[in-house]
Amino acid sequence: MDIVEKSNKTLYRIEQNDPRLKALSIVNWDHSAGDTTTRYFWLHDGADLSRLGNAIANNTYLNSMEFYKPSEWTSQDTKSFFDGLQRNTSLKELWLHGGIDHNILKNYVANISNLTRICITKCDLRGGEAGILASAMKMCTNLNEITICICKVDDASLNQFASGISGLFSLQKLRILHANAAVDGNDYSGNFDGTEGAKAIAALLQDPSCNINHLDITSCGFSNESMQLIVNGLRDNTILEHLVLFGSSIGRSGCDSIVGLLQDPSCNLTSLTLGGSAINNESVKTIVRSLAGNTKLKHLGLSGSRIVSGCESIITLLQTPSCNLTKLKLRNSGFNNESTIKLVTSLIGNTKLEDIDLSGNNIGRSGCESIITLLQEPNSSINNIRLSNCKVDTDCAALLAQALVGNNKLTCLDLSHNGITEYGWNAFSAILSSCSNHTLCSLGEGIGNMPAQLSTLLKLNLAVEMKPLFELDTEDDERKQKALPSVIDWFGRVRETTQIDEVVKCIDSRKLSTIYQFARAMPLEFIPSPSDILLLHKEVRDQLIRAKEELEDKIKAKDEIIRHRCGISDRLAS
Repeated sequence: MDIVEKSNKTLYRIEQNDPRLKALSIVNWDHSAGDTTTRYFWLHDGADLSRLGNAIANNTYLNSMEFYKPSEWTSQDTKSFFDGLQRNTSLKELWLHGGIDHNILKNYVANISNLTRICITKCDLRGGEAGILASAMKMCTNLNEITICICKVDDASLNQFASGISGLFSLQKLRILHANAAVDGNDYSGNFDGTEGAKAIAALLQDPSCNINHLDITSCGFSNESMQLIVNGLRDNTILEHLVLFGSSIGRSGCDSIVGLLQDPSCNLTSLTLGGSAINNESVKTIVRSLAGNTKLKHLGLSGSRIVSGCESIITLLQTPSCNLTKLKLRNSGFNNESTIKLVTSLIGNTKLEDIDLSGNNIGRSGCESIITLLQEPNSSINNIRLSNCKVDTDCAALLAQALVGNNKLTCLDLSHNGITEYGWNAFSAILSSCSNHTLCSLGEGIGNMPAQLSTLLKLNLAVEMKPLFELDTEDDERKQKALPSVIDWFGRVRETTQIDEVVKCIDSRKLSTIYQFARAMPLEFIPSPSDILLLHKEVRDQLIRAKEELEDKIKAKDEIIRHRCGISDRLAS
């Protein structure tokens, strides 16, 4: 099937208002020729954009669309398409890639009132473009997320953008990612040579009308002074809950600003992500120590920080009673066997931490053995451990598998990129097939040599809470098993509505898992004693007698009514 035929098939699905097609990608090259979901429309020669625009206008199921605008096409070429886009009432997300122009932003994007999320990638936002972009976005009164990713940005344009979106009350999430980066051989370099842009972001955060609760500035090359300005702009801000400053330079003054923020009683941060090569070991130690009395922070990310002596401060924090961390990310942080053992040992008895990421660290046999101890800890709350690219060999994998016997918490154990052989994977198959574990459902993504049987067992091992289903029909505190047929019927009806093989396979596995989990959760039934049986028979007999008497009384009453009505009819007839 060539791209023209694929495009026409996608177009037909949009025109038929196919409820399964919720995301549409309009692309200008055949970058997904092998895709089988037919959600792509290729901008080939002769592509009917007018028909596409009209189809989008009348579609009620599309909620996400990405558009790769060819640089050689003008606004006039795409006018009919954007006219249709503007009339659509279901789209919530819009992704614009590889070039935007003033007319598209001013005449179309600004007038799509149902948009809640806009992402701009690989664009040059210098020279006034950022200001025009901000003005258009400010017209989208329901917009709650803006992402600027891999774009050319300088201080002046960042100033224009941050100032321009001030007053957009609906905005809750602002992400500026990998600005001024070289990607796929293309240079998107800009220049952050001052603090003008950082001052504008700080002013935006200090605006009393600002409702941003998630700020993500990742790998943008901000200086320590700029970071200090942005963090200081958060003082007295009670709205922000998630802060990501990954990959930005944080020196002594920037570190002091973060410490001051975390110790501010008005600070409501629940998630903080730092890390990257731009933050040193001493800064990590200082920041972690400042969290000793912080009870609000739940997620802490320090990946890529090359932590050495900072490990001790993290251990101290985890053992502090007031620490409420549930997620800790320490990817590529220079941990070895010794530091891993210390860290994991500190988690014995910790009932709060649920997710820990140690990927990219040098964890050997003794490190794995300490993790095994944690997996066997009955009071542990850990449900997700990531050990991707940690030099976990096949023997260690087999030991980790055996540690899962009886574990009823862990759902994900990421062992991808470790070179584990079939022997190691078979150890997990043995545990799952013997029903020794009922919660593990993932061993990581992109594992090429994982046996098909293990993949199937993981899908069937999906933990489903079935006990509430018994409450769907209760009488006198007696649970009745009437929910399962309804659940199985639902799976059958969903299966009939899809023709995608991958979805059908997933539904079938979930159906089997549901039956299995239902059987596991079914309350135990006890066989009554002979005397109980006699009492039960007598009770049933008495109920039947009463029911018979009530039925006879109803029949007599009904007969009396019929005779009465017949007598009236006879008198009227005579």
